[in-house]
Amino acid sequence: MLTYGNPSRYWVDQLLEKQITYINASGKISLEGVLGKATTQSAFQNGEKQGLSKQNINFLKYAQRQIELFSTLVDQKELLSYQLRISQLLNPDIEKNKLQDLIKDFDKSITGLRNKLK
Repeated sequence: MLTYGNPSRYWVDQLLEKQITYINASGKISLEGVLGKATTQSAFQNGEKQGLSKQNINFLKYAQRQIELFSTLVDQKELLSYQLRISQLLNPDIEKNKLQDLIKDFDKSITGLRNKLK
């Protein structure tokens, strides 16, 4: 089993270091539920460093901080889909023009969550 979204290990270490164990464990449980059998975590990690702009890095850091703050208000399970979205966005195989659209969509999503929790 690979980490959900096959993210760049470099950016996982920079942005999701505290959350990656939870993301991997949740992914493993979900996969085992679908397959109906046990799986093992792959030793493979995506070593390619994704070329992110400073603006994208700052946004992803901000989004991660928001998720960490939200986790003090709601169960972490409710925030898993947002964590997984960040993991997906860190995949170095995403084309730059598509990445911008995906980041804009994620920004709308996280803004909606923030407004819902106000």
